[in-house]
Amino acid sequence: MPPDVTFRRASSADAEAVASLYLRARHAAVPAIPPPAHADDDVRAFVRNRMIPEREAWVAVDGGAVVGLLVLDGDDIDQLYLEPSRVGEGIGSRMIDLAKSERPAGLELWAFQSNVRALAFYERHGFVAEGWSDGDNEEREPDVRLRWRPAYTHGHHESVLRSHRWRTAENSAAYLLRKLSPGLRVLDVGCGPGTITLDLARRVAPGTVVGVDASAEVIAEAEAACGAQEGVRFAVGDVYALDFEEGSFDVVHAHQLLQHLGDPVAALREMRRVLRPGGTLAVRDSDYGAFTWAPASVPMSRWLELYHEVTLRNGAEADAGRHLLRWVRAAGFTGIEAGSSTWTFADAESRAWWCGLWADRVRQSSFATQAVTYGLADAEELEELAEGFLAWSLEEDGWFVVLHGEVLAEAPRRSGTVRFTDPSRN
Repeated sequence: MPPDVTFRRASSADAEAVASLYLRARHAAVPAIPPPAHADDDVRAFVRNRMIPEREAWVAVDGGAVVGLLVLDGDDIDQLYLEPSRVGEGIGSRMIDLAKSERPAGLELWAFQSNVRALAFYERHGFVAEGWSDGDNEEREPDVRLRWRPAYTHGHHESVLRSHRWRTAENSAAYLLRKLSPGLRVLDVGCGPGTITLDLARRVAPGTVVGVDASAEVIAEAEAACGAQEGVRFAVGDVYALDFEEGSFDVVHAHQLLQHLGDPVAALREMRRVLRPGGTLAVRDSDYGAFTWAPASVPMSRWLELYHEVTLRNGAEADAGRHLLRWVRAAGFTGIEAGSSTWTFADAESRAWWCGLWADRVRQSSFATQAVTYGLADAEELEELAEGFLAWSLEEDGWFVVLHGEVLAEAPRRSGTVRFTDPSRN
């Protein structure tokens, strides 16, 4: 992309240039898309009176000329058009990156089914089709609903779930245990296969615990592990839009979740919403930049560098542990207690387990796929990193420490009567 192209919010002074660009792009795209449904003058009036004043419009500018248009309407990409002569220069990709940075929780859009080139463009940028219509639009042409959600760096390969199944309340939520008592209502967000969730349920029985995760496959595994245990249930859910009423829980817990989110503060605010006033928030995340090991290993150092590169591309924060205090404060919690704890792998058995699962992740998990897809590594390098982990695991004096940040906090108290509901009924 030419280095002089810049991006900024559109203003009323841009209305004529934006409308002219839109019309040139729309007409040039025929027959891949149908002609505009409105007269040119109506389009100009819409841009001037509605698009720029009421929606979030961005322009790409080169030498004072508007060469690209991006319009966001809520979480939708409402418009994305380029000067026809500038297609293929990378401006559109930069505008998609801009949209993702402005909407880190996700984006959606409609595209005409006939616009094969645009559909391929969005697919390259991680959008997937989730619905189709036969022409429920002004142009009466079939279209497709596309959605983008931030990539989960780890994915759900067996090597990832192997790590998640190892986790218990004792080795992963010890800082929270003193806050638990029988009868509490607990929400475990990003519960994975449910091992911590089930431990929490035993500690608050006869209270209720709900485990929520974005993956239906993982929730199915958690439900199988639950068996006949009472007082606990699992559900697929979205951390940015939890399907519970305000004040439904006494405790909200999230382990190793915020590091994978594009907007952790928004997620924390949603957790605050479902907590009763004075209820307890408990969040724990690792800090990859603070991982340490001895003896030194060149492949493992490269792995850590690559991990940061992949998570950066995913809009996530690998070093989340050090940011928890700031995020929790920004989300409006009070009574904040910040601390830390570690996992240590320093004997033959634990070194073999830890390094073995990371060797498998480097070879086969979503992390590996993303590293290759993003052009950050190739299969040969990933194999070298995996072999490096396995070789290091044999070091007699090998010592690997995983640092975690931990925060306990309270949902702000407020005066007046608050109506609480039983989350097990939602």
